[in-house]
Amino acid sequence: MSHSLQSEILDGPRALDALKLRLAAQLAPQRWRAALDGLATTIDAGHPLDVSFEQQQSTVPEELRCLIVESLNVPEPTTLILDAVRTRQAIARDWRQLWQLLAYPMLLLGLALVVGGAFCVSLFGSPFFSIVEMYKEFGLSDADRYMSFMYDQSQAIVGLTLACGWTILVMLTIALLGPRWAWVAVLGGVVLIGRPLRWIALREVLNRYELFIGQGISPVAATQSVTRTFRHSSQSVAAAAIAGRIEAGMPLGQALCASLLSDGLTRPALRLLDLRVGDMPQGLAETGELLGSLTEHRCRGLAMLLPVFSIVFVGTIVWATLSVYLAAFVPLISMITSLA
Repeated sequence: MSHSLQSEILDGPRALDALKLRLAAQLAPQRWRAALDGLATTIDAGHPLDVSFEQQQSTVPEELRCLIVESLNVPEPTTLILDAVRTRQAIARDWRQLWQLLAYPMLLLGLALVVGGAFCVSLFGSPFFSIVEMYKEFGLSDADRYMSFMYDQSQAIVGLTLACGWTILVMLTIALLGPRWAWVAVLGGVVLIGRPLRWIALREVLNRYELFIGQGISPVAATQSVTRTFRHSSQSVAAAAIAGRIEAGMPLGQALCASLLSDGLTRPALRLLDLRVGDMPQGLAETGELLGSLTEHRCRGLAMLLPVFSIVFVGTIVWATLSVYLAAFVPLISMITSLA
């Protein structure tokens, strides 16, 4: 066989690997794109994936680095990387959809607190205009009662503002100082949004198992690889717990059922995985699609419920604040009317 023919035979798979990595770069998060493009360029220059990665691994983000290291142990590493990026993109879409649903109610609540706080400051914070002194000067008998209403409303606004501020502070602390898995651990127990958050996280774990088992790896070996790929991600603790159960002899479906990410709606489908040992990748794919459908339906329900709840809750805050503010001037209006 001539040298040129051998070169063409080798260049074909390398060109395909480079193409897959470039496709993955188009779908990957922004922080992954430069690393994937760099690997593709090095492969185009004639280096295999393992050599290219060894040359550039210091510039590769941690989570992507773990994924590439484990992909080198499967028959088609670039295929696994591309499929992993595709599933990650689908997971990211679910996350964005959920956060977009929460953004509108949070914005309305913030505006309502700003309005309520502005009225409270106008009533009690001005050194040049004291309503209490004015009431006493004109001898209005109901002044104390109306001022107690205003004081109660101001304290309610202050309390609600402090509660929201404390919640924001906790979220910022988790985001900036806490480990990545803390988001799902903390928010997974919140009413209404906790379940879809856990379903999204569980779907990501299932999809990663599907990728490795689909490469012909045994479930035990796939478990170890999946755990290592999640080492620097938000699913690190859940993946490690699942891996510990599988290594102890528990079937994959039962191990997933025992995870805190599962619930009464998902456990029947997870248990069926143990009955599809010969067709495990397809079963994992179908279960992942089920989780995606559950998440989509829950988000649709939230899209109808949260705006109504937000309007009622925020409207109550604004109405209570304005009504108390107007009630403060009722004695003055009555006095002016009687003089007229």
